[in-house]
Amino acid sequence: AVTPKTTKRKSTTTTTPKTKRKSTTTTPTTRRRSTKGTTTPRKSTPTTKRRKSPKRTPKREPEPIVVEKPKRRLPQVPPEEEVYWKDWKKIFLVGTEWENYDAIYDIDWDFDHLCEDLTEGYLSESPNTKYVFGTTESFEMAPDPEKPDSKEVYLFPVITVVDSIVPPPAKVGITSVQRGEELKPMSDLKMEWTPYYPRDIARIRGKPICYFLDCHQRRTNIENLSVDSQKEYEYAIPYIWFP
Repeated sequence: AVTPKTTKRKSTTTTTPKTKRKSTTTTPTTRRRSTKGTTTPRKSTPTTKRRKSPKRTPKREPEPIVVEKPKRRLPQVPPEEEVYWKDWKKIFLVGTEWENYDAIYDIDWDFDHLCEDLTEGYLSESPNTKYVFGTTESFEMAPDPEKPDSKEVYLFPVITVVDSIVPPPAKVGITSVQRGEELKPMSDLKMEWTPYYPRDIARIRGKPICYFLDCHQRRTNIENLSVDSQKEYEYAIPYIWFP
């Protein structure tokens, strides 16, 4: 007889999964950093922003007070005495102060008689070459003929004509009390003799009737000159030599 095989029973034991219990008290672990080569941080202080200073307006300088000089009284000229020859103003008035030079032309001086002598008078009859230069002299004169006692000082232009066979040297003499007498070429003071041709006379003859003393020094350059150089023009006079 076959006996039946017995089957192995499964064990009824149950197994429960194992759980890891976590500790209820956990202390954090801190890592210590090495203090070598480290600097302790400094406490930062709060920075305060500087306030911008208000813009200062520049102070305005007071305007200079300009005192107007009283107008110069000029001599009264009769209306019938009209002056025609204006070319005498081309003649350089040597030895005149620069500050008073322009004031000379405030008066309409009459040199018509000199023009007549050079063109038609006795000076035109001379075969010699004429050289003309000017200077100034101070005189007292009453501007108003009705008030002869009230006088003022004016600079009068004086015109000199050199009529000679030998032309004058191209030199000027500087005469002063401090420096004595000194001769200089005219070119040092930018002076020269320039030919003069009247406007109504054409240059047909090819020869001027005379030579005027001329100065090419610009007024704007005078202020840049030294005081001694400016004084040379005031003390200068053409050098005339007669053999």
